[in-house]
Amino acid sequence: MDGSNADDRIRLGQRIDLARKAQGLSYVMLAQRTGYDERTIRNVTKGQPTRVSTVSEICQALNISPNGPVETNSDILVSDDDHGSYSFTQCDDYIGYYYATRRSFSIRGNLVRSIYELFWSNKRNCLCFKEIQKFTSEKFGKVIDFSQSGEVYISKNTGLFHFQTVSDGAIRLITLTRLRMDDKTMNGIVLTQSPESFYYKPSISPIFLQKADATCTLEELAEGVRSMSPDETEHKYANEYLMEIERNIGLFATGDMPSDRRRS
Repeated sequence: MDGSNADDRIRLGQRIDLARKAQGLSYVMLAQRTGYDERTIRNVTKGQPTRVSTVSEICQALNISPNGPVETNSDILVSDDDHGSYSFTQCDDYIGYYYATRRSFSIRGNLVRSIYELFWSNKRNCLCFKEIQKFTSEKFGKVIDFSQSGEVYISKNTGLFHFQTVSDGAIRLITLTRLRMDDKTMNGIVLTQSPESFYYKPSISPIFLQKADATCTLEELAEGVRSMSPDETEHKYANEYLMEIERNIGLFATGDMPSDRRRS
C-alpha cells in the first residue's frame, strides 16, 4: 500500500502469497479472478507500493482480511495414489512458468521453444500443466498450434515427474528429472506422435524445462515461443544441452547391427 510501512507491505504480501498457494492458485489464475494483470499480483506479493483498493480487492478474492491472520490448508492438499500421493507443499517450488526446448519433429536440425505453466488444481487435486506452443511457421507459412494440457504424476519410487496429455485416445508423455536448484532445469524425454503426409508415427526427443524469471508475464514469455533454426545464437547452447541429455539422462535400448549391414 502506498502509505504503509515497507515491512507491513512485505508481511501482507507474504500472507497473500501464502493464501494463493494454499488455494492452489497460480499468479495467472488469481489475476483472472481479480481482474488485475499478473504483474500487479506479483508486485503485491513482493510488498511493492500498491493502491489500497487494489490490495483490498485481492484479499477479498482470496477471502482473507488485510489485517487478520491467514488460515491455510495447504498441508491437506494431497493428490491421490494414482498421481503419486504428493502434497501441495512438496511441489510448491515447481509452480510457475518454464521455457521448454526440444528437437523439432518436422524440420530437421531445428529446435522448438514453448512455454509451460505448472499449477495446482483444486478441481483435479493434483499438479497440472499447460503448454503454450503456438507460433507462425516460416517454412509452412501458417500458424502452428500444438498447445496442450494435462496432469502431473510423481513417482514415489523413482522421483521422476510425468506430464501426461490424453486426447481422443492419443497419449503424450513427458518424463523429467526433479528440478535442479543450480540452474532451475528439469531434464528428460518426450514421447509423442508426429504427423506425416498420410499417417502418424511414434516420435521421441530429449527435452528440458528451465524456470523463467518470476517477474515476467505470460504474454512476455509467449513472445519467445518459436521454431529455432541452427543459425540462431541460442540454438548452439540449447542443442549442446539436449545432446547432454541424450548421453546421460535418457536410456535408449539398442540391438546389435547385423554383420552384413556394418560399415567396414
